[in-house]
Amino acid sequence: MPKNHFKTIFNISLRNRINTVITIICIAIWMIQVSCITPSRKKILTRSRPDVQKQVPPKKLLEPSVPDQTTEPKARSMPYRVDATTYYPLTSAEGYKEEGIASWYGPQFHGKKTSNRETYNMEGMTAAHKTLPFNTLVKVTNLENGLEAIVRINDRGPFVDNRIIDLSRRAARELKIIQQGTVRVQITALNNSEPEDNPGATVNENQVFSVQVAVSQNPENANRVKNQVENSWIKIYLRGIESYRVLTGNYKNFENTIELRDKVRQNGFPDAFVVVVSSAEIENNNIPAKVSREFVGETLR
Repeated sequence: MPKNHFKTIFNISLRNRINTVITIICIAIWMIQVSCITPSRKKILTRSRPDVQKQVPPKKLLEPSVPDQTTEPKARSMPYRVDATTYYPLTSAEGYKEEGIASWYGPQFHGKKTSNRETYNMEGMTAAHKTLPFNTLVKVTNLENGLEAIVRINDRGPFVDNRIIDLSRRAARELKIIQQGTVRVQITALNNSEPEDNPGATVNENQVFSVQVAVSQNPENANRVKNQVENSWIKIYLRGIESYRVLTGNYKNFENTIELRDKVRQNGFPDAFVVVVSSAEIENNNIPAKVSREFVGETLR
């Protein structure tokens, strides 16, 4: 065999050995790097586990929800009229239970004032009812799926068909009625609302019904409206910011006062509403039992 042939074979064998050694060294370096990285990954996984374990489990659907509380002033439930029907709010919710249709209201009313002068929050646990006292806590049971929620009454309604309660969106979500819109429910008062100082349909011997025409923090504006409304007077309120309220009317009967209120609204004062005042105020301002119902249609600014 030629000498050059042996030399070629030797060179190839040497290159293969060198390549093998380089490969072994690279593998060794890679294994060292992996052994250094692996513990840190294990540590990261170990630290993350307690966080997963600390997550709060989802709330059971059958647990009643705690209603939101309000710090706004409590409003007294006066009788009121909607679509020619007069509603007389109850003075107590004790023992109240009712079955009927529940509905819910949301975005179109969010941020607006409720009947008890709160700001409606569709994510609060509240509801509207025609006659239950404000701040009554009510347990609402969905009769189709058994789910329950506790809501606080802070609004009036619903005034549609045979519906008995109008729920906030959050309450409707907890009862699983968002999609269908209405459902048959049972409502039970929890007997923890304070009895209201509710005048009902009549007043005592020292009180009368009147209509508040307008209110302003500017006495000149209040006087301007007073001059437009015959047999009216101004009552000054000093709670917080001083305000001047223009009142008219002297009635013992609520229905008669409602008629006067409607007339005032039609003649330029759409926010007029019924109030109870003392007989002494009426006497001090010489307001007769029958008042003129002719008004100038100019609103208070």
